[in-house]
Amino acid sequence: MQQTKVASLVEAIVGTIIGFISGVVTQVIVFPLYGINIPLHDNFSLVVVFTVVSAVRSYGVRRLFNASPWLKFKGIKNAQN
Repeated sequence: MQQTKVASLVEAIVGTIIGFISGVVTQVIVFPLYGINIPLHDNFSLVVVFTVVSAVRSYGVRRLFNASPWLKFKGIKNAQN
């Protein structure tokens, strides 16, 4: 059974929220280790940009892998039955 577009979107959003939180925490910890010292609001803005890109990418990849032509091409559709 293929995932619906709404389910793909919800999955992408949840994964992206988790990535957003981990991105902020990672940048706050790692940036100073490399001598990158930026204000928290700039750090937050940077994570927002990467989060949007991640959400779009995640949704697109999910839809690509759920597309019937892709499943037929890879022989996955027969393996699921």
